Amino acid sequence: MTEKNYLLEGDIKKTLVKLALPLMGISFIQITYNLVDMFWLGRYSDAAVAAVGTASLVNYIGNSLAMVGRVGAATWISQSYGKRSYGQAISYIENGMKVNIFISLLYTLIAGLLMNNFLNLFTLTETVRTYAVEYLTIQIAGMVIVFLNPMFAVSYNAMGNSITPFRMSIIGLVINFILDPLFIYVFKMGVKGVALATVFAQAVVLVIYIIVSKKDGLMSVVDLRRKTDFSMVRNIVRVGLPASIQSTGMALIASVLNTFISTFGPMPMAVFSLGIQIESICWMTADGFAVAIASFMGQNLGAENYDRMEDGFKESLKLFVLIGAVASGILIFFGSNLIGLFMPNDPEAIKEGGRLLMIMGFSEILMAVEIGITGALNGVGLTRFPALNGLIGNALRIPLALLLMPSFGILAIWMVISISMALKGVAAIIAYQVIRKQTKGFRNLRQKVS
Repeated sequence: MTEKNYLLEGDIKKTLVKLALPLMGISFIQITYNLVDMFWLGRYSDAAVAAVGTASLVNYIGNSLAMVGRVGAATWISQSYGKRSYGQAISYIENGMKVNIFISLLYTLIAGLLMNNFLNLFTLTETVRTYAVEYLTIQIAGMVIVFLNPMFAVSYNAMGNSITPFRMSIIGLVINFILDPLFIYVFKMGVKGVALATVFAQAVVLVIYIIVSKKDGLMSVVDLRRKTDFSMVRNIVRVGLPASIQSTGMALIASVLNTFISTFGPMPMAVFSLGIQIESICWMTADGFAVAIASFMGQNLGAENYDRMEDGFKESLKLFVLIGAVASGILIFFGSNLIGLFMPNDPEAIKEGGRLLMIMGFSEILMAVEIGITGALNGVGLTRFPALNGLIGNALRIPLALLLMPSFGILAIWMVISISMALKGVAAIIAYQVIRKQTKGFRNLRQKVS
């Protein structure tokens, strides 16, 4: 493993931006993945868009469960690397991958068995249900990739190398971009083609990750055949599980909201599926930067550079506010135009989608700040508050929607999503200040590598 350390010295702003730009690029690529699918599906049929929006929740839950290994391992890898305990960092990579392989196999089995029960929760037309089954069958078959690719990415990120994951994401995007129209229209596979293109692209990325990681000198000593260290597994699960529970809870809450939306017909379902993908421009960009601040905080905690941690968080917060402000302006003033790019022949959907994005736009700054604070706390192993904040904030959407839907219809759901985003941001700001005081600037933090 290389001993070059990227995050412990030098100009803080330049260091963070250098690490964050590829990570934000990865976020844009992930957004583009989804939007490429929606671009082609929107021209195929509204039913296809609604089906993929419904079915993709299963994939979202998979991504949430993958956070057990992804978030848990990243925290300990970055601290070990900052402490220059390189052998320990490698052990955390190995054990994190084993954790996610186990969870992926278990989830694949459960998702396959309960697929039809999941779809029964929604009010779907026969066409939408058929498409959803086709999409889910292929996505579930490739679920292990959803768990492994992020483990490779966070292993590099935690050690200050965000360029390699960025390059991998570009490869996956290009393959997906080429295969989508080919499978949908040339081979006439429809929705199945979208799912197959995504799984195939990610499978290629996984193979390349394996090859590169054995040759680049950074992860060449990773060996999954080594005996599992269950003390490290416990550390990984202890830190990663709260983040996973929060994200899984969000997916389940989204499923409930989708059942509410489905009662208004396929058009609002399609609009919501597309609108969420467009709105994710902000939260995925902020999330990319949050990975950078998590690595920065973790490495400097391992090296006991407490003043640098403080300065780094202040610098990053400015950028989170900027990200939210830009996204807010785009969604408020250009939401209808963005929806029209993907559903050009449906004026009703364009109008409703514009209304959805405008309402969400008012909460983007606070949402970006919440994501940034979550990243900082995750980086030092304090994952419980962000998880609790996310769970409570998202859970409020259900009773508020039930309360407001009789008066406002579908507009109520758009409103409660935006309100909850703002509330979580305010709570995160208050909590960060309290935690920082209690730990004396993280100086007496117990959750550190030994």
